[in-house]
Amino acid sequence: MTKAEVFLWQELRRRRLDAFRFRRQHPIGVFIADFACVATKVVIEIDGMSHEQTRAQDEQRQKMLEATGWQVVRYSNEDVLQCVGSVAGDIDRVCRRRQQPPPYPPPGTGEDTRFLTP
Repeated sequence: MTKAEVFLWQELRRRRLDAFRFRRQHPIGVFIADFACVATKVVIEIDGMSHEQTRAQDEQRQKMLEATGWQVVRYSNEDVLQCVGSVAGDIDRVCRRRQQPPPYPPPGTGEDTRFLTP
C-alpha cells in the first residue's frame, strides 16, 4: 500500500464512517479495487503519479465497474495526505447517498399494506 492508502485505510478500518464497512484490495471481477464498500457498491481509488500513464486503462476499468452497478470515486495521493478527514467525509456522503433503504415492511411483520384499499 502507498502512504496515502495507509492514511485512508486507518480512517476506513476504524469505521469512522459510521456503519460502512470497507475492504482493501477487494477483487471485483478481474479488477482489484483499492477500497470497496460492498453494501453500497462504492469503490475508492487512490491515484498516484502513475495514474497519468494508465488513464485510458483506468477509464475503461471504471466504465466496466459502473456497468455492474459500482460507483467509482477517485482521489489523488496529495488530497489524501493533505486532508484525509475531508476525503473521509466525502466518502461518507457518497456511501450515504448510495445506501439502500430498508425493505418495506420490515421482514416478518406481515403484508405490505401500501397497496391495500381501505
